[in-house]
Amino acid sequence: MPARSRYGSPIAPASKTRGNSKLRPRLIGTCSLFPTQRANTALRRRRIDSAFFRSEIVKLISPHSGNTGAPMRQIANFTIGKWAATAAAIAFGGCFASAYAAGSQGFDGRWQVTVQCSLARDGALPFTWRFPASVREGQFLGQKGEKGQPNSGTLSGEIGGDGNALLTMQGFTGASRQTLTHPKEGSPFHYTVSAHFAGKQGAGKRNEDRECSLDFSRS
Repeated sequence: MPARSRYGSPIAPASKTRGNSKLRPRLIGTCSLFPTQRANTALRRRRIDSAFFRSEIVKLISPHSGNTGAPMRQIANFTIGKWAATAAAIAFGGCFASAYAAGSQGFDGRWQVTVQCSLARDGALPFTWRFPASVREGQFLGQKGEKGQPNSGTLSGEIGGDGNALLTMQGFTGASRQTLTHPKEGSPFHYTVSAHFAGKQGAGKRNEDRECSLDFSRS
């Protein structure tokens, strides 16, 4: 006796022919984009139960609308389509998120950072900082000098799977002649950096106050 779905319609045995093998998984990292187990389940249930759903929807709508035939079948088909699209979105959503996270981890490792700031509008002199950094699970962290001391800074933030990053630099100023508004040495400062990473290289720029460029290279 053939198995039946919870809606009463018979469940056809899975075919081993090529007709059902056209949808083959594409792998990104360890993530099977399509078909996932949940996607296969959703598609199989759609084939089994769609006729039953369609007939039930027509029964529910017809007494209230006074219409039958093609218009009701069109409404039923639209409803079935919305249900199937929702099931597919649930199945694929987690996989896409995993692929994105795996992409950001492709930048893990040791990096060297160079910060070059040009002559500022108020006469603050140009300067260059070079310091090491590391990326672990997409999290960037670099330290220039001894944390908490004058002429030091911590650069941190998250690199996205697409290589884009919004980093934050915060620390304490060095020589006043190289600093905007010329505060005393050891004054706190803060700014953000828009950066993009690709392979073993990266580039960015300071977003506030003065022009500074950043270069990143993975060692």
